[in-house]
Order: sequence, then structure tokens, then C-alpha cells
Amino acid sequence: MIGGYWLALLPTLLVVIGAAVAIYRFARQPSSEWFLLLGLSAAVIVALIFMTLRVPSYAQVKAFYGLSAIVPFCAFAVIGWEMLTARSHILQLLFGTVLIFFTINSYGSVWIHASTEQHIYTALRSISLSHSNRALSEATDAAKNEPSNASASCFLAAVLDEIGDSSKAPAQSEHGLELDSANGDCHLQLAISLAKQGNMTRAIGEARRALELRPENARAYDLVFTLARELHRAEEAVAVGRDALVVSPFDSDLHYRIGLAAGEIGDFTTAAHQFAYALLLRPNRSDIAGKLHLAVRFAAQSWNGPSKLKAIASSPPDSAPLLNELAWLFATHPDTALRDGRRAVQLSERACALTERKQPMLLATAAAAYAEVGNFPEAIATARHAFSLARSNGDAKTAGLAENLLTSFQSNQPYREELRR
Repeated sequence: MIGGYWLALLPTLLVVIGAAVAIYRFARQPSSEWFLLLGLSAAVIVALIFMTLRVPSYAQVKAFYGLSAIVPFCAFAVIGWEMLTARSHILQLLFGTVLIFFTINSYGSVWIHASTEQHIYTALRSISLSHSNRALSEATDAAKNEPSNASASCFLAAVLDEIGDSSKAPAQSEHGLELDSANGDCHLQLAISLAKQGNMTRAIGEARRALELRPENARAYDLVFTLARELHRAEEAVAVGRDALVVSPFDSDLHYRIGLAAGEIGDFTTAAHQFAYALLLRPNRSDIAGKLHLAVRFAAQSWNGPSKLKAIASSPPDSAPLLNELAWLFATHPDTALRDGRRAVQLSERACALTERKQPMLLATAAAAYAEVGNFPEAIATARHAFSLARSNGDAKTAGLAENLLTSFQSNQPYREELRR
């Protein structure tokens, strides 16, 4: 196919020479026929330039709207042929031979040979259409078409896994690795196949090798993380998860799963932060909000609760739910060692600013924080605002809380709550 590029120089030369001669003849003796042919060619060229500037893409090569220019291009090629070969039969024979080879090469390179890539593409399309038998047939043909292609063997393994024939998949991946031991995709596919067969220990080894070879492969990170949790290696899972965030920082599910793994080993600081990041990316996930609440509460209940809460609050994500959880504990916890009125005010004010003071529960927390530092006039005003907003939103729970806060504040007493919410 590469030789076709060189062969294409001759027809290109014929078209260019023919176009130049046609323009010269039209300038000297205009005619409606050549006006149409030259005008159509010019319009197509301008359209190609315009589209390339508006939508710069390799796909411009397939500009089907430009096929109409074949007619004038053929006319230009004929003129070019006449100009170059009119006086020499040898040139006619030579140029004719080159054009015949160019035609055969163009046809053969596109239509005759079914390449490995074509088989793989067809297999992928078949999988998307749930045509399992066709997908397996095409993947098998891809592997047979290039027996030395490691990627083709691994692709066949992936198809076998996809259609549920996992018992044969590892052999194909291993064959691919025999061909190319440094193929990261083959190591990853072998790890997937082994995991499906329950061989977790060997699977995580192959997945880690895939990461070494493809350090930016998000699927490899996901597999190592999943396998580490399956093997109850929570610390390893958290470490891998943090590395994975470099590649996929906006994956809310990844943040959530790292939070779960961190919670399993009692690292509530990491857990709270990761749940907060997940909630920033998916603010409507009530299950994540619930896990965030538990992480902060468990941190407070641990033997070194004050230091854990301070660690969570030292550099928290800009997440209103997390800031609110911390501020509420710092303002209302019965244990003096856990309370920190000044920090509660800072965190609650930031949470209210992030939500434009439109969430009554966050306003109630701010009111409790003001009371904790002795600013009862501000506490009463904020609690009233929270009560009014909660009533207008139909939030009976927060309205009741605001009433309790007001009762306490009007007696110049900060609010205290048992650890139940």
C-alpha cells in the first residue's frame, strides 16, 4: 500500500498539469463547459479548506461531498495526458503501465485483503450488537491472519472472556506473551481471565506487571485496586487508588471506593476526604453522603478523636457536606475536647458561602457555631433564617432543629446534642 503513494504521483501530476492548461485555455477562450468544470473544482477546494479550518480533523480525507470533483479532475487528467504523451508512444506505454499498476494497487489494498485490523473491528462491532458467534469467528480469524501478532491473540482472549468462555482465554493471553513479553495489554487481559477463574494472587501479579508496562492505563489500576480489596489488602488498595487518581482524578466511583477501603483500615481522614471528593463529582448520591457522615462520626468516636477531626479539617476538600459535618461536631459535641468554636465558625461560614446560604441545615450549623463562640445575636438571627427557609422548603426536620436552637440561644446557652442525628 505504501508503494501506492509513489504510484499516485503520476495521476496527480497529470491533474495538476491539466488544470493549469485548462485555466490558461479558459482565460484565452472562455466557454460555458470549462466555466462549469473549473468553477466546480474551485468550489470543492474552497469547501475543503473551509471545513478543515472549522473542523480540523483527519476525517476531512473522507470528504464525500468532494466526490463531485471527480468529473473535472478526470477532464484535467486527460488534458495532462495529452500534453505529456502526444508526441511519444514510449511515454504513453510507460505512463499507461504506471496507471494500470496504480489502479490495481488501489483496488487490491482496500477491497481484496482482509487485514487483522478489519477482523478486530468487525469483532468489536459484533460484540456491541450481541452477535457472540460472529465476534468469536472474526477474533479467531484475526489471530490466524497474523500468528505472530500478540495483540490479536490477546484480543481473542478478551472476546472469549466476553462471551463467557473464560476457560480458553488464559491460553490465548499466554500465547500473546510468548510472542511479546512486554505487551501490557496481554498482561492485563491475562489478569482479567485469571481473576474470573478465581486465581486472584496470580491475577494481581499480572495486573501489576501491566501497570509497570502501561503506567497510565486506568483499567489496570482499576483491576489492581479491585483485586487488592478482594484479597483483603485494604492498605495496598488505598495506595494503588491514590496512584490511580493521578490518571483518573474525576472518577467519582474511584474516590468512593478508596473511601471504603480507607474506612476498612480505620483511616477515617482519607475516607472522609475521598467521600467528599466523590460527593463533589456526584452531588445527588445520598449513599455517598451517608458514608461521609459515618466516616466523620467514626473519626470522632475513635480513641484519638480530637486529633483525627483536626486532621480531617486541616486541609478538607471544598465540599459543603464535609464542612458542615465537621462544623456541627466542633460546635455541638458534648465532649469539650472535641469542640472548637472558632473552627466551627470558619467551616460553617465557608459551607454556607458555597451553597449561597440556600440550605437551611447549613444555616442551622452556622447558628450553632456562632453560639459556641458566644455570638448569640448572630446565632439567633441565623437560626431564624434557617427556620424560615426550612418552613418554605417543607423541611420539617430542619425547622424543628432551628426551633430547638432558638430556645437554647434565647437563654444564652450554646446547643449540645447527643451523638445521634
